[in-house]
Amino acid sequence: MAVNIRNIAGRGCRIQRVQPPMQNTESAFRAIERWMPAYMSGMIKTFYYPWTRDEMHRRTIAVVPGCMAMYSESLYGQKDTRLTFLTVESSTVAAMDEYYSGIIERCRTMVSIYALDNQEKLLERLREIAKIQDSGIYKSSRLSSNTLPSSALSHMRTRATPFTQELLDCYSKNEHYRVEALRNNVITDIMCLPSFDDVMSGKEFVPGTKTSSHDHLFYTPSEYRLHLRHIVWYLETFPNYRAIFMDDPVQNDVVIYTKGDEHALMIKESEPYTLFEVTERGFASSLCNYLHHMASTKIRENSRQTTIDMLRREAEKVDAALAARGGR
Repeated sequence: MAVNIRNIAGRGCRIQRVQPPMQNTESAFRAIERWMPAYMSGMIKTFYYPWTRDEMHRRTIAVVPGCMAMYSESLYGQKDTRLTFLTVESSTVAAMDEYYSGIIERCRTMVSIYALDNQEKLLERLREIAKIQDSGIYKSSRLSSNTLPSSALSHMRTRATPFTQELLDCYSKNEHYRVEALRNNVITDIMCLPSFDDVMSGKEFVPGTKTSSHDHLFYTPSEYRLHLRHIVWYLETFPNYRAIFMDDPVQNDVVIYTKGDEHALMIKESEPYTLFEVTERGFASSLCNYLHHMASTKIRENSRQTTIDMLRREAEKVDAALAARGGR
């Protein structure tokens, strides 16, 4: 399905989809993984129906305006669909298109999309989710932008573009809310160590700053070392903080940030940089459960002390490499 969605996007197609209700965690995981390429390409606009639904009937409508229409209906619990119509007759396709538009009018948008041409709104969503005093889970492609230390941020700011400076300021201010939340709530970061050689050669992106091919920051080795030690500080200071390290990034270039069971953001770091705000509670809750399921596969391996020891060894490697360079 993911390959087919990419092929459709490559042909310039756009999809409007009414999301069916999430029936269980397993179906939610499958739906998230299946449709993630479509969300990240910006080719899909998703809706949900907010009112009471008939739980007996299952209905699928697919319309390609001016081309074809498909209608399928079954009863709840049936594995096979025995009633399916497919038509290319122009008047029937037009009627189905009008009928589908009537459904869309009664639905609400499931995901709000913010691109770089709406920078203030994008920054506002990052600030607002940080202020929520609830448990949270954050999946980044490498280390977490939420654990960048102020000492490193001040260095980075001097070589950043104006928008990246605003992002760095946002991360710095949000740390206050994160520390407050950790007093009573569990916060989990799902991360992956970057390539040591890429860091030392200045080729590793600073997390949360890759907004385009010409607007991004790369770590200096000293900034990377500061970041590692700041994660250790979190682990040693806050019992409610968890750092889960994966061997390889999952869904690279996609950041997922959830708070509680009804607030979620997805950030596509590859061009065009886009922030997706999930506005439907069931979908946000499913994303949260999806991340917790991902973390649970590693939680036993990533004991707190094991993680601290690994991060300290990585920082010591940086120290040794810098010493070999004469401290540069």
